[in-house]
Amino acid sequence: MIVKVDRKCLEDMLKIERECFSEPWTRSMFVGEFESQASRIWGWVDAEEKTLLGYLVGWLVFEEFHIANLAVRTEARRKGIAKSLLAHALGWALEHGAERSLLEVRASNEAALSLYRAEGFSLLSVRPHYYRFPTEDALVLHKRLCQEERRQA
Repeated sequence: MIVKVDRKCLEDMLKIERECFSEPWTRSMFVGEFESQASRIWGWVDAEEKTLLGYLVGWLVFEEFHIANLAVRTEARRKGIAKSLLAHALGWALEHGAERSLLEVRASNEAALSLYRAEGFSLLSVRPHYYRFPTEDALVLHKRLCQEERRQA
């Protein structure tokens, strides 16, 4: 089930972040997101165990919704959690005036690329050497938002 995430989930988010990324966001970065007017954070919580299994952080700035962070616990992957979080966030963004969505993803992250392509994102540009540990290019993907996202949310 998708819920709006608050600071009570911070420790779980940090655990997922360290599990998923070689250069994880820090505690202070997440705290900044909770305090930012532009940020929205949703999580997927297991209804029975009340456990956070994944989250999405997005920024609504004017007509653009930037997906800043999307992570799902390793053992919970391939169950539609990331897809559901993405659809929910894009639907919300459209309802709040977004016309397009952007994100960066590691060029080697085939699972994420597969999800984003299936959800209608396409390549906008490449940011050379954007990521560290290891150094790698970021692919900047974008998608025009339309009424379809509102129906999926």
